[in-house]
Amino acid sequence: MSKEPRRISVFSRIVFGVVLLVFSAVSCGNTPELPNIAVVPLPGGGIAPDVVIDETGSIHLSYFDDGNIYYMQSGDDGQSFSDPIRINSLEGTAQAGLFRGPDIDVSSRGRIHVVWYSNAYQRKLPPYDWGVQYAWKGRNDSKFTETKNLNHVPSDNYSLAVDGERVAVVWTADSLYVQFSEDGGETFGRAESIVNADPCECCATNAYYLKQGKLHILYREKAGNVRDMHILAQNNRGTAFARTRLSETQWKIEACPMSGSSLTENRSGLSVVWETKGQILLGYADEAGKLLETGEMVVSANGKYPAVVSTPTGATLVAWKQNSTLMWNLYHAGRSTVQLSGKSENVSPHRPAGIVTSHGDILLIP
Repeated sequence: MSKEPRRISVFSRIVFGVVLLVFSAVSCGNTPELPNIAVVPLPGGGIAPDVVIDETGSIHLSYFDDGNIYYMQSGDDGQSFSDPIRINSLEGTAQAGLFRGPDIDVSSRGRIHVVWYSNAYQRKLPPYDWGVQYAWKGRNDSKFTETKNLNHVPSDNYSLAVDGERVAVVWTADSLYVQFSEDGGETFGRAESIVNADPCECCATNAYYLKQGKLHILYREKAGNVRDMHILAQNNRGTAFARTRLSETQWKIEACPMSGSSLTENRSGLSVVWETKGQILLGYADEAGKLLETGEMVVSANGKYPAVVSTPTGATLVAWKQNSTLMWNLYHAGRSTVQLSGKSENVSPHRPAGIVTSHGDILLIP
């Protein structure tokens, strides 16, 4: 697309300035163990980003802009990014907003996998054309594979996780479903319902493989209109999952709260963030999803669409949106003590993303 080179040149200049400004502010007057934190804006009108880092330290970023999903890569800890590559095969066929957006992950051999939302509903296409959109790209490929509709049914809350050649795609409809590929995304098996989950169909799911290869899924239940957060931990390589209630504060509401959430692995288990009654909450959990002694902690009395990252030193950063302001708190390892707080105003009201670089610094993408 002709506008892409112009858009990325502006983006590079903005990123360079913001990184220097924020890094200097964080570094001065703080202890050496504090990570540098940079806010990296998306090019153009980009929103709803997702980001991941591979074993070589390369950062892979996907986002939505003007009816399309784009991909960019950085090999210098986010100081610059490659030109955007459109992921969806047909221009103008993607959709995103609020907590919904593309989900990206990368395999150990460098294959980049992305799922995203189609705008087939908005274009009034038949339900068969709705569903999870998926494509992948090899490390040295110039473009993504042709878009594949994985399920061809009205569905929501897509998330994806990769472990070697195994790709897990999670989505909601009348149940919580997972589809597996055992060959790096070349083919997928049929969708399997996770029978011990009754998901709130319009709240985010989060799929995550722990280092030992066990799939975890963070989701919100709706049974009895009690909309509490749960974690599903895979018992084996199939679709049998043990379910653990995560949130402590019960939220009974006769409607879907349309909420976001996020989880990541830390040195001793999981760091998880979610929304309850308009608050942003943080919890440290073991690998089964059971909260540790710190319990659930209030990060903010109000906010939306939280994201969480964990540093090599064990610190946890939580980012969230308050209208069009990106907020964040940095916590001591495994504790509720806030080391550092910050904000960036006049950004989008949609979900943010974050990543820890190969040098232990934190990039926030609003």
